[in-house]
Amino acid sequence: MTDDGRRRDGPRLSTPVMLLGGILVTVVVLSLDLATGTAVRLFPLLIFLPAIVSALGEVWQTVLASVWVILVEIVIGLYVGAQTDDVLLAAGFMAVFGTLSALGCRYGCGARRRCTGCARPRRRCSG
Repeated sequence: MTDDGRRRDGPRLSTPVMLLGGILVTVVVLSLDLATGTAVRLFPLLIFLPAIVSALGEVWQTVLASVWVILVEIVIGLYVGAQTDDVLLAAGFMAVFGTLSALGCRYGCGARRRCTGCARPRRRCSG
C-alpha cells in the first residue's frame, strides 16, 4: 500500500466490473455471431476472455471466466446444431486454455506480491 491507501501492484479488476464485462463481451460476441449467420462463427473467440481476466484479475476470477466460457460454448454449440463431439472438443480446448490462463494468473499474482515492497518498477523486478 502507498501512503494514500492505493495498492502498489497496479490496477486490479473488481468483481462487479469483471462480471459485467464478461457478460457484456459475451452478449456482443454472440450478437455478432448470430448476425453474421453460419458463414462465420464468432463465439469460439470467447476463448480469449479468461486470458484477459488473468491479466487484470485474480485467480478465482480467471477460473470463473473459464467456467463461464465453457458453459456458453456448450449451450451455444448445441443451440446452433453442432455435433456433440465437436462441442465437447471445443469445450475441452477452452478448458485447457482456461487452466493455462489460471496458472498464468497465479504465477503473475505471486510475482506481483513478491515485488510489492520492491523499490524498482514492477516490470524490472525479477522477484
